[in-house]
Amino acid sequence: MVLVLPSMGPLDDHNDAVTQLVQDPLVRDANKKFLERAVDLPLPASCRAACALMGEQALVDFSQEHWHVGSTDATTCLIAVVICHTTCKAWAAHYNSGFAARDMSILDLLPRHMKNANLWLVGSFREPTGESAATLAGVLRQFQDCNLFFNVRLACVDLNNTDSAGVPCALSLVVRCTAVEGFEGVDPSPAGFGDRGP
Repeated sequence: MVLVLPSMGPLDDHNDAVTQLVQDPLVRDANKKFLERAVDLPLPASCRAACALMGEQALVDFSQEHWHVGSTDATTCLIAVVICHTTCKAWAAHYNSGFAARDMSILDLLPRHMKNANLWLVGSFREPTGESAATLAGVLRQFQDCNLFFNVRLACVDLNNTDSAGVPCALSLVVRCTAVEGFEGVDPSPAGFGDRGP
């Protein structure tokens, strides 16, 4: 299926996904709000959390308990979080270009656990080596090729994640998942995790 942008709707195979992501006005607004939370404290270790480190991924069921999912320390890497409130499943992964090239969980795992998928992306800042661009392109291609629609909620990537000095604006993503009826207004944070887990 495709990535669905809040302002522009579905992307097709002929669109430059990165350009569309960074130019969508509602995504830019979401990025601005997200980056304003950079002063937040890291998620306390007492919270139920799944922090996927580089090359890792996590799938959780939040039907009975609140979870926080995401990752940290992504510069050229890319953090992807997908949440489905219909199935009460949340997935987080931390990609570099090598993991993006060989991992098939977006194509194989997510369609089995997600129906109405919402997507948050952080990392892959604009840099000269091409590592960020390769990682971002590889992961976006998998989302575009997957048998699901992904409603993009945040894309703090590429130019949207690069400040005027050429360094990343955000390195972490934490998204709260809850099964509370009608609660889809998750509040992503760039603050990271107080405890990265075992």
